[in-house]
Amino acid sequence: MAPIFALAALLSFAPSVSVEDRSAIEATIGHYFKAGDTSSSNELREAFHPAAMMFFVKDGALSGLSQPEWWARSDANKAPVAALSRQIPVVEVAGNAAFAKVVSVYPTHRFEDYMSLMRIDGRWWIVGKIFHRTVPLSPSGRPRDDR
Repeated sequence: MAPIFALAALLSFAPSVSVEDRSAIEATIGHYFKAGDTSSSNELREAFHPAAMMFFVKDGALSGLSQPEWWARSDANKAPVAALSRQIPVVEVAGNAAFAKVVSVYPTHRFEDYMSLMRIDGRWWIVGKIFHRTVPLSPSGRPRDDR
């Protein structure tokens, strides 16, 4: 019986997200989606706080990218590929802090992004992003060559 009470106690502290916060966070992430589909640094600037960083693992080591570096890469990409689908399956808010899981599916891979957001002067900004890229398996069960 004790585990049921423990679960009920944990669930009673689960954060709730207001319709207004969820909508505003989705709008911010929507700029990130547009940036990815169009390679627009202007859309990145609408989504990410200028001090935000993106972190990822490359060749087994932690790598980071500042906003100015990301803006330059985005503007240099002359052949953007739009996502086949996008979802925001998880949003949690605690005061002025929020977390969102974002899933984007492309023809050759899938991204799972984990966004940290802060409400600054009444506006939600992405202040940090980490992600994992998954390459689907080929029919033989081996990872596809996604170069």
